[in-house]
Amino acid sequence: MAKTFHYTFRTYKKMQVLEGEIAKDLGIIFDEVCKTKGFELIAFNVLVDHVHILLRKGLADSNEYVMKMVKGISSRELFKKYPGNRFEFRKLWGRGYHAVEVKDQEDLKTKIDYINNQMINGIDKRALRGRKPRSSFAGFLQPLGSQQ
Repeated sequence: MAKTFHYTFRTYKKMQVLEGEIAKDLGIIFDEVCKTKGFELIAFNVLVDHVHILLRKGLADSNEYVMKMVKGISSRELFKKYPGNRFEFRKLWGRGYHAVEVKDQEDLKTKIDYINNQMINGIDKRALRGRKPRSSFAGFLQPLGSQQ
C-alpha cells in the first residue's frame, strides 16, 4: 500500500533561478532521487521560484523524510554541477514545504492537470497574468567544465 502526495516548495528567499537548463537538470535529479529512494514520481513542474511534485511513497516514508531526500539531494547535486553559485546563493531551497494527500483517482487527475498547467507554452502562467517577479537574480553560472 502506498500514499500519493502533492508537494510544493520554494527556492531560498524566493529567488527566481529555476529556469532553462537548471529546470531540466532538476527534473532529471528528481527522477533519480525518486527511483533511488523507492518513490514513484507521477508528475512535477519546475517554475522559476517554486516546484510542484506529485509522488507516491510507501506508508513507512514520512513527508519529512521524502522532502529531506528530494530537497537535500537535489540541492547538493545542482551545486555540484554549478559550483560557482554555492557561495553566491548559499542555499537552493527555502524552509518548509506544503504537502496535500491525494484522496482518490478523481483527485489524482485534478492534481496532475493542475501541476501540468502551471506553464503555458513554456511560460509561467503567473507572468502571463501580469505578475511581476519579486526580485531578479542573474541565475546560475555555467556548469562545471562547460565553455562560456
